[in-house]
Amino acid sequence: MVNHIDYGALIDEAMHIIVKKSLELAIAHNMPGEHHFFISFLTKFPGVILSEKLKNRYPHEMTIVLQFQFEELVVEDKSFSVCLSFDNVKEKITIPFVAITAFADPSVKFGLQFRHVEASAGNHPMYDEHHLHTGPIKSDKKIQEVIKESGATNVITLDSFRKKRD
Repeated sequence: MVNHIDYGALIDEAMHIIVKKSLELAIAHNMPGEHHFFISFLTKFPGVILSEKLKNRYPHEMTIVLQFQFEELVVEDKSFSVCLSFDNVKEKITIPFVAITAFADPSVKFGLQFRHVEASAGNHPMYDEHHLHTGPIKSDKKIQEVIKESGATNVITLDSFRKKRD
């Protein structure tokens, strides 16, 4: 029985759909115009697939940039994968949408910041494994700087919707 409507979770779900649709448009139109994406995500989140080298280099959170040099971008229902070059070595990474902490497109001064996933999988419609992360996350500083420097006026955060905890 549901005791309340978790509007924060509903907003997160809607924002994940925006990220998914943006990636699909990038595939369909070869990243139109000046669009490019900064995507920050939790590297230890269940379903994230990274090489051991990248896991060691970014033990908590990582930001990727999709602009010119990316290949094999594939968007699934609950995740996306992309091949990027790290130190001249191509690596395929897979990121569940619910692992994303921030998404920005500086070319149009747009950004999204996600709350952390508080609930178990049964309460999150886009992910069906147990979530291991609890407590607040701080979005990667790099993406926050990009959002701030771009003068983004379309940044959506959930801080004002969160319940205060003791």
